[in-house]
Amino acid sequence: LQSAQGAGFGRALFESVAGNSAFTAFVVDGNTRASRFYERSGGRIISSRPDRIGDSDIMELVFAWTDGGLRWKAGQES
Repeated sequence: LQSAQGAGFGRALFESVAGNSAFTAFVVDGNTRASRFYERSGGRIISSRPDRIGDSDIMELVFAWTDGGLRWKAGQES
């Protein structure tokens, strides 16, 4: 998985599902790489919520794009 980080796969996937309407995404609190990615794309933290993965209790950050648009467009650098 680390070998694929920074190769643009996440950005391409994100652009393909983001569309032009408002949406949210959830990130495990403490995942700074994912949080920075969402912030650079124009997302803002609007909330947090408890969740559970397997036997572990976690906190998730809720990112929102209320204007429906990404800060960057396909082919542009952030």
